Amino acid sequence: MIAVWVLGLAPHANAAFEAPWSDARTVALAGCDCPRLDSSPRSGGEGTGAAAHWWLEFSAGERFGLSEMRGWRATAVRPGPVLVGLEAARLGSRIYEERTLGLILGRRIDERLSVGLSLRALGVAFAGAEGSWTGSADAEVRLSIRGRFSAWARWENVGRAAIEGSPVASSMRLSGALVLDSMLIASSVLLESGLDPAPSLAIEFTAARVLRLRAGATTSPGTFAAGCGVVLHRESPRFDCVAVDVAWEWHPQLGVSSFASVSLNP
Repeated sequence: MIAVWVLGLAPHANAAFEAPWSDARTVALAGCDCPRLDSSPRSGGEGTGAAAHWWLEFSAGERFGLSEMRGWRATAVRPGPVLVGLEAARLGSRIYEERTLGLILGRRIDERLSVGLSLRALGVAFAGAEGSWTGSADAEVRLSIRGRFSAWARWENVGRAAIEGSPVASSMRLSGALVLDSMLIASSVLLESGLDPAPSLAIEFTAARVLRLRAGATTSPGTFAAGCGVVLHRESPRFDCVAVDVAWEWHPQLGVSSFASVSLNP
């Protein structure tokens, strides 16, 4: 019941899957899923054509210091002009549990424009019961200009799916990011039916060759986040970049959440 109570108290929690599990870098940037200063398939990296390897990431954490709100997400993406990926996620405990299985698809239209589609199976279980499942779709459009500025829009649960009689969270996030040498400045606004728009502002900069520092804030209800990452470049036939990220998020009513991610980038 604790997890259900917390989700009911959160200002943005009016539906199931209201708090999708994010990687630590995205959390530290106040929800902005920005292109990395290093290579990243979601930023439109072209990979290496037929020889491209899978990009792997595992994230885990705990929301609001509650063991009942622990979760994880695993993602595997094969970059290239046609992007294909898989994801699996879990949030909650035996009392209340949310599960996600997803297929990630993407297509580079030209050197500036790319589109993406995620097809997800969403499951909810109470008190260890088998639970119920439904399907949903997310869509995304990204635009990059001269490698310095990027803008994107992402729609969550386009078809407005429901599960166990409750709607699945449906929203749209509009974002933009500007890269200035070793610094990234990002801004976004989250739009959700029945709630006030929630704008956010975030910054990331390279403090050393391997160290990234990040901070972000969003309104409604005034959440602040911070984090850091270590990026190790190495000569490898499979992976040339290993990133370890951590983040903390402070909610004015619910307290502190903590996250960690490990990713291997081709």
